[in-house]
Amino acid sequence: MIKILIKNLSLFNNLKTILVSFLVGPFFNVLFFFLISPRSNASVLILTALILSATSCIISVYAQIYIHALDIGILKEIFVNWKAFLKFNGAALLIANLIALLQSFALFMIYLMLNFKIQISFQDAVIIILLVVLFSSLFAMLTLLASLTNNNPYFFSNLITGLLPIISATIIPITSYPAWLQVISKILPFWTIQNVVWENQVFYGQIVLYFSLALSLLGVVLVKTRKKILHQ
Repeated sequence: MIKILIKNLSLFNNLKTILVSFLVGPFFNVLFFFLISPRSNASVLILTALILSATSCIISVYAQIYIHALDIGILKEIFVNWKAFLKFNGAALLIANLIALLQSFALFMIYLMLNFKIQISFQDAVIIILLVVLFSSLFAMLTLLASLTNNNPYFFSNLITGLLPIISATIIPITSYPAWLQVISKILPFWTIQNVVWENQVFYGQIVLYFSLALSLLGVVLVKTRKKILHQ
């Protein structure tokens, strides 16, 4: 199943799309954030931009996999029982996270070759990777399932990836945001990942709270979406 799902992703259509998806596009995205904030610490800003790139990649690739399933008319087969759903969904999440990992590793090596010094402790790196996988996977599922049966199934996935550069505190720490923007940004948990880089702080209590709320909401959305798909 994993090979089939990967083969059907548009980013693997040919060598050109592979290079653009894995290297060229993400490289210039990270460079863009660096150029618009030249006074920021280069090492920190590159890390926050890499985190943003990986998060967006997971959400986008996961959405592409399900939209392809929608296009070829196999959604009912996926949602017909929980075993089938867990198998397909597990494969989709694995592929999305592996692609994000490969993309991040390639970019990390490129910036090292360009003599950008990226300093991060092993402990912080592990925490960041776990949080990216956890929250990106949760919100990939939540946003995709919330709009999967709508006219535009990409709506919420595109919305969140479009808002992430601002609400995730990528360019500057969330503590530098005006009060109103801090409130908006803290509705979602992505700022907690960037905060590990900016402030070297991990808010475990808030992370557990975000996870619990997102998981509960995901359960509600999943049941509702499954029922709608099976009754179409």
